[in-house]
Amino acid sequence: MGEVRRVKDTVLDRILAMKIVRWESSRERFEAEARTTAKLQHPAIVAVHDYGQLEDGRLWFTMPEVRGRTFREVLYSLHSASQFGSWGTTSDGWTFRRLMGAFETACQAVAFAHKGGVLHRDLKPDNIMVGAFGEVLVMDWGLAQIMTSQAVGSVQGTPSYMSPEQAWGRELTGASDVYSLGTVLYEILAGRPPFSGQGTTIVRQLKAGAPPTVSEAVGPAHPPIPTELLLLTEMAMAREPRDRPSDASVFAAELRLWLEGARRREQGLRLVSEADTLAPDARRKRAQARQLRQHASEVLSELQPHDPVESKAAAWSEEDRAEDLERLAELAETRMEQALRAALNHDPVLPEAHRRLADHYRGRLEKAEARRDPSSIARYEELLRSHDRGRHADYLAGSGRVSLTTEPAGATVRLYRFEQRQRRLELVPVGAVATTPMMDYELEQGSWLLRIDAPDCEPLDYPVHIGRGEHWSDRDPEGNPFVLQLPPRGSLGPDELAVPPGWFIAGGDEHAPDGLPRRRMWAMSSTAIR
Repeated sequence: MGEVRRVKDTVLDRILAMKIVRWESSRERFEAEARTTAKLQHPAIVAVHDYGQLEDGRLWFTMPEVRGRTFREVLYSLHSASQFGSWGTTSDGWTFRRLMGAFETACQAVAFAHKGGVLHRDLKPDNIMVGAFGEVLVMDWGLAQIMTSQAVGSVQGTPSYMSPEQAWGRELTGASDVYSLGTVLYEILAGRPPFSGQGTTIVRQLKAGAPPTVSEAVGPAHPPIPTELLLLTEMAMAREPRDRPSDASVFAAELRLWLEGARRREQGLRLVSEADTLAPDARRKRAQARQLRQHASEVLSELQPHDPVESKAAAWSEEDRAEDLERLAELAETRMEQALRAALNHDPVLPEAHRRLADHYRGRLEKAEARRDPSSIARYEELLRSHDRGRHADYLAGSGRVSLTTEPAGATVRLYRFEQRQRRLELVPVGAVATTPMMDYELEQGSWLLRIDAPDCEPLDYPVHIGRGEHWSDRDPEGNPFVLQLPPRGSLGPDELAVPPGWFIAGGDEHAPDGLPRRRMWAMSSTAIR
């Protein structure tokens, strides 16, 4: 509709942009653009400073000079910087969220225009400018029209971004601009417009039906696209105007909600990254502490209580250093927990923070169960349940499995559970009966006795301990299948008891004097005197 010149305002000594109508263009439409834009006093809409007529009769109006790039240039610069399935950052600092923030500002400007009863009718990435200092401006209101004057008749606008009703030359509403905003969002997400080709080709495609969805338009290596934005694109680009938001304010509000969530997620992820640096440090310190304690224990085991203090000093120093390292490890883990909880303050549903806390509390729970600390078990189990999102479901179910193969096969197995009653462990029958081979037989967490009976064999008691999610397997230490040989009838004397081969738990009682560490060990078959 016009040419744009860079001019100087000699009265106020400033540089402006002057738009001058072309001889072949409509003077009425040019004047309407100037007057419509002048009414839209919004930070993201270029203001009209002055209006007049040249000596040759051509109309003009002036606007601030905007230095920067079109939104299209920034959009494709970001897609060029994004690869290997993740959004990148341009050389001048544009990220996906920053781009979406600029787009949301443009949508707010269109919402302002809609509130004033004005349709833009030509929204596209080329008509949004991004200034050198972060300004976002919706440009070129040359096709703008007051909503009360129905836009029916000639087809005007840019085919790739116009709504179906605009392509058909039908009545336009705020929902028509919303469709155009949806196409811009489509291009942001997919890196290409909804339709390709030349003007008339695109119009035919648009009239024929909907374009491919964003998910269909991108390849497998494309950066991840938030589901909320996919749904917003589909809603804005609905074929029927009644199925879209009625004006840009609803569209902009949805973008704002997503941006606020994305900002909170970014803040939360920064804290998760901070926590990720603390966890390995704590593990290193605990490993160093274990090594120092082990070495000190080996040195002291070779000494007698009456040996000189000087001979024990180095080992004691190692034990003291181990205690210092364990305190530092505990402090690092506390800071890690604080960082992850702070991340959840920003984004309460942040999966990365919940997953790390769940893994951390599972480790604490396993240690509490190993030392049989009921209060810590209850605490860490509750914390694990509060953060687990299904990853530890089997573990929290408190059940495990046992596999047992016997020779002869077909032996009857009766189950008894060890339960504490009046401070004593008692065998309690549970009424369940199985037959060997038992493969992946599910049992609740705890200590069990499997009483095995077979024809022409001595009864055999087979104890097992089932931890959370643990498999008490029928394989020996080398991983070979193990078959339990049942003692033949009469092979045991009246004062003898068969000790079955298999796995057992040794050590782990922190209250026992000179107690050994908890270990899983393999017992060979033997016969014991009662």
